[in-house]
Amino acid sequence: DFDPDGDTLKITSHTNPSSGTLTLNSDGTFTYEPVPDFTGTVSFTYTVCDDADPTPLCDTATVEIQVNQESGNITVANDDAFVTTADIANNNIAGNVLTNDFDPEGHDQTVESNTDPSNGTLNIKPDGTFNYQPKPGFSGQDSFTYQICDSGTPKACDTATAIILVKKFMAPDYTISVITNQTNIVGAGGDIDFVIFIGEGNGFDSNGLNKVEFRISDSQNFQFTYEDSLTKLNDQTVSNADWEHVLEGSLHKFTYIGNGEIFAGNTFSKIGVKAKFVSPDNSRGERPLKATIRGNSGGQVNRSNDNDSDTIKYSNK
Repeated sequence: DFDPDGDTLKITSHTNPSSGTLTLNSDGTFTYEPVPDFTGTVSFTYTVCDDADPTPLCDTATVEIQVNQESGNITVANDDAFVTTADIANNNIAGNVLTNDFDPEGHDQTVESNTDPSNGTLNIKPDGTFNYQPKPGFSGQDSFTYQICDSGTPKACDTATAIILVKKFMAPDYTISVITNQTNIVGAGGDIDFVIFIGEGNGFDSNGLNKVEFRISDSQNFQFTYEDSLTKLNDQTVSNADWEHVLEGSLHKFTYIGNGEIFAGNTFSKIGVKAKFVSPDNSRGERPLKATIRGNSGGQVNRSNDNDSDTIKYSNK
């Protein structure tokens, strides 16, 4: 059993098998004692709940127990469950379906056949290792069945189902702010060193497919200097080393490269840019200093807070 959110699970109730004695603990461990001379299959169901607050989520499953005679050859395949997230980088699942299968006689088990999942691509090998890649945009439950056989004589086979839960990608939401050191320039020009604040407010990581990027437009009035080793500007701690700066024409592009290029949810970063403002001769007026988050950065959807600017006022008369 598993919980996609990582919550703690416990058994809250169960039925009893039709034959034999069952002891099932809240942590999932159990013992079963069949009645003397019984052979065959018995089953029981159990309910498992997580510790989500305020309302725990619960699910029910069935356990089958096969009681065999001492002679004979069997092998057992048990159902499997795996989880991944849709529309993020590296969301393929690598696993082994034989991990929870067993053979009472100690024979080797191999996968001999399988069905294909409906909403992804599967590559499974005889040793049970597999890779599953969901289709782009798919979220929900997918599955495939597989048959294993052992190396006994005569060989024994069994079939199980692997269930794959592809969770829906929850989009991050970024906001950006421009924090300038000086907004009033008198004379030919002056320093306007500034800090860019960019933060994530939804609590979700970037998807790893669309890099987090923001842009600043250059103009004849601004002279920008970017230092990737800068750690402090205007009495604020900055993380320039986490950002890659590229100048394309008059467009300054800043791309997040820290933390394996994954901008973590509920975190922020500050970038320091040294700048000068050059005032036009014999003039006064205003110029905007604007920063914009690139659309779909990190997989975000909301764009209402992707822009911010400060106004530089100048007088050179």
